[in-house]
Amino acid sequence: MRGQKLGYLIFLASVAIGIFYFASLLLLLVYEIIPRGSMLWWTWWTLIVPVAIIVFLVLFFTTWVGWIMIKSSPKTIKQLMEDEIKDVNRKTLGRSETLKFYLHHGHKYYRTFFHI
Repeated sequence: MRGQKLGYLIFLASVAIGIFYFASLLLLLVYEIIPRGSMLWWTWWTLIVPVAIIVFLVLFFTTWVGWIMIKSSPKTIKQLMEDEIKDVNRKTLGRSETLKFYLHHGHKYYRTFFHI
């Protein structure tokens, strides 16, 4: 559960920072850049757009990490042991079934392979 709490913290912090960043960016544009009346107000976008894209990608990644931490559930020791037993059984049963098949039908395939 500790990982899920940390995931909630990362997720919520990323969302809050993203909302704050893009709201402040919009307020900067509306109250500082456009009202000044300069003909070159659009040149700010050459700086703002690439930085906003980078910030968005970083926030998206951290939000995704938080989401994964929230949704993942760690396996118990019992589940890990059951998975290991299933893997071992699958491997050994596969070999024994192949051996049984070969012992039962092997002479037919041996003859057809070597044209005897």
